Amino acid sequence: MEAIETTRMSTRGQVIIPKSIRDKAKLEQDDLFAVTAADKNTIILKRFDRKEWTKRFRELRASIDKDMTMDEINDIVKEVRRDRHKRARRGNKES
Repeated sequence: MEAIETTRMSTRGQVIIPKSIRDKAKLEQDDLFAVTAADKNTIILKRFDRKEWTKRFRELRASIDKDMTMDEINDIVKEVRRDRHKRARRGNKES
């Protein structure tokens, strides 16, 4: 098992990724990251590959049914938001 590193958040919300982790993950200056809070004690950073996300977005956009009405789109958005809200409430209860 590898050693666990510690870091501290600055007053501006900046967190330094320890050098040993940057080296192991081959991180470079100006790399982009997607960041999310899994719960109140767990923050997840994932390197953001702009080319991969652009490719996925284009594939998704090409697969969208162009005959959908705005009402259908709004219904889907509401359903996704409702599901996210339910998952968030369950996550808070587990923390």
